[in-house]
Amino acid sequence: DILSTAQECSIYESIELGGIDAVELQNILQKVIRDFKSAYALFRGLTDDITNEYNAEFPNAYKTFRKIVFTGDERVATILRRFLQPCYSHAKTANIDNIYRASRIIPNYSSTAWLLSMPKLISHYRWVNQLRQRVNSQIEPLRTIDIKIEDNECYKRILEQERNIQMRLDNFIENLNQQWIDLFQNGSLLHLNEPILRKVNEYYTVNIKPELATALHEVMRLYQIPNLILSPEIEEFYQQIDRFQQQFIDLDYITKSYRHIYDNVSLIEYPLIREELATIANDLDKASTIITLNIDTDPTDFIRRLRTTIHDFEARFFKSKSNLDDIQKILQTYLKTALYSRGETRQDPLLIVYEKENKVLKRNNELRDAGLRLQDILKQSKWLLKADADADIWKAYVDYVDEMIIESLYEIIDYNLNYLLEESDSTLNKRPLFEVELILDDLDLRFNPTLEFGSANGLYDIVDTLIGNIFRQAAMIPRLAEHSGQKHYQNDLEGMKALNDRRLKIMERLRDTMKEANDWKEDVNEYAYLWLDDRKEHMRQFLLYGRALEENEIENRELIIETPPSLVQFQNQIDLFQSIYSDIDSWNQTFLFNSWLRVDARPIKRQLLNLVNKWINLYKNYLIDHVTVSLNELELFIKHASDMLQRQVRSDDLKSLIEMMTFLSQVRTRQEYTDDMAEPIKDIIELLKSYAYEVPQTIYAMLDELPEKWIIIKKMAAKMKQYIAPLQANQIVNIRNQIIDMEKKQQEIRERFLRDAPFTYDTKEPYVGKIIENNLFF
Repeated sequence: DILSTAQECSIYESIELGGIDAVELQNILQKVIRDFKSAYALFRGLTDDITNEYNAEFPNAYKTFRKIVFTGDERVATILRRFLQPCYSHAKTANIDNIYRASRIIPNYSSTAWLLSMPKLISHYRWVNQLRQRVNSQIEPLRTIDIKIEDNECYKRILEQERNIQMRLDNFIENLNQQWIDLFQNGSLLHLNEPILRKVNEYYTVNIKPELATALHEVMRLYQIPNLILSPEIEEFYQQIDRFQQQFIDLDYITKSYRHIYDNVSLIEYPLIREELATIANDLDKASTIITLNIDTDPTDFIRRLRTTIHDFEARFFKSKSNLDDIQKILQTYLKTALYSRGETRQDPLLIVYEKENKVLKRNNELRDAGLRLQDILKQSKWLLKADADADIWKAYVDYVDEMIIESLYEIIDYNLNYLLEESDSTLNKRPLFEVELILDDLDLRFNPTLEFGSANGLYDIVDTLIGNIFRQAAMIPRLAEHSGQKHYQNDLEGMKALNDRRLKIMERLRDTMKEANDWKEDVNEYAYLWLDDRKEHMRQFLLYGRALEENEIENRELIIETPPSLVQFQNQIDLFQSIYSDIDSWNQTFLFNSWLRVDARPIKRQLLNLVNKWINLYKNYLIDHVTVSLNELELFIKHASDMLQRQVRSDDLKSLIEMMTFLSQVRTRQEYTDDMAEPIKDIIELLKSYAYEVPQTIYAMLDELPEKWIIIKKMAAKMKQYIAPLQANQIVNIRNQIIDMEKKQQEIRERFLRDAPFTYDTKEPYVGKIIENNLFF
């Protein structure tokens, strides 16, 4: 039992938590691990024989071990509850099964067991979905089968059974939904009328009933189930879940803060905080007696006000308890620590500016805290000295402390500026300090960050902001000498000539270096045609005229003679871009200016090489497509021709005869082109092979087979032509006879109409008479 327990508890060492409360929860988990190791280590120190019935060391150690293990399990359960409680969805809890499998806490844990751990309605609904999937997996193959079995009695019986099952499952879920809704309305909603806090001895705890916590969890899980109809009360309850969640968090914070204050207050401090503590206690008493979570009476404002009050009181109270050091020791922390420094993770670390906002925010918060601590020390000193704030002797003491702070801040800013000057001095430093990228962005070649003067978020603006943040450190500490009329120390330090001279020198070096980098960018801009020219239009002009047209030729292109390009011209264009590719590929990865500004050329180099490849592939792909399309078209035509020429044409089938004559005309039309297409295609393939293009074996096979098949098609066409020649002659005779018969019939109808025409100028009854008697024209 001891060894198996030790093996299971060892899993806790591999658990890592994240989120807002991660630090606190991780500390609790580490304490559980330490307690377990201490209990387990007791067995190593046993010196007597554990089989001796009179030896009580082992039973006592075992009892202690079991007690610590059970306590640790409860703490781990609490950690998991707090960690998963803020989840508004099933996103985190959905993977618990996989977590248990990976950690082997529950071996052979099946999906059925997972359903048993869910709320009843959700588990039943998921079970019904699984059952429906199983039924559908058996029915769908029958519905998609090619054989017509719709009239089969067995098939109809199976479908009827499937419909009955689906109907029963629907009724089952509907009844279960109604039972859960009735139970929820009669049970869970009633707990909202109980006080939000519960008093235990001198402390307070959040009054959350297990049934209410379960209801909150189930309602959130229910809304993940599609097509589920819930009552209006539950809908209204669901709309309040976010509020409940925030209120529980606030209440948890309030109760813990109050316990923290109550446990740490001393007899000396208690009279000082008695009035505020009593006010807070009164509010907590209200929360434990009359304030509820009822939806109609929203206690959010009360909870927020109470949290704000206790938060402010707790912060002030524990600051007053802090035993702070003197002023010089507080500021010494920043004397030899640059606000911006090189990284330590790379061989050529740059100045860390990508984290400048976080670093400045962190440093400013640290200095603000230091300023508050300085004020607290001063107030504490006044209290210790029982000084009068209006006395001149106290003001002189404050002025002396003020001068100490100015000297310390001068050393801090001076150290930071000297650091930048030394690192940007090409005679002292050969490592880059800043880095920018040259990129192609939306057809615009630019640096990232930009090196344009006066541009927001450019390198010049970044460096100016860095220096401004260095000086702005002095503004984070409030002025201790309030009678001086100054709020902080920044104005005093900005007026010092030595610091301003260093600032101007840094910016002058930056301007010179930016100019050199911009000159190099103009050289790269010579390749602008690679991304500005339209490749489709370029290829269209190349295919029409064998070259790209000049701007003045585009307006008069109708006057230019179309001369399709030869294969040699394709080769020249590919070779031209191949040479451009080699030139760009030979560039260095980075370029260094004045030894401290590095330009990362990898992005623009990669982009230009990709563009050149697109230009090369533009010509290659055209040749490849030409070969592939030509051979595939010929292969399809040969296959179609083979089918057509094997048809039997009867003498009385005029339609088949016309189709065959049309197809023979198509064979004769493409005969000249097809007879001469093999050699040009072979030349194109040889050219592509010279550029390391691997021609598919199917192309070679088609080049070997198609010419022979084409010869066979031509022979078959010649035989067919001879075969249908007599049929053509017979059809010509038939057509002539039909024309003669048609002319005779037209003549008869004309004579009959002239003789028996029903409509004349003196006809009174045109629809009676000869028309009816002779059935004329009907």
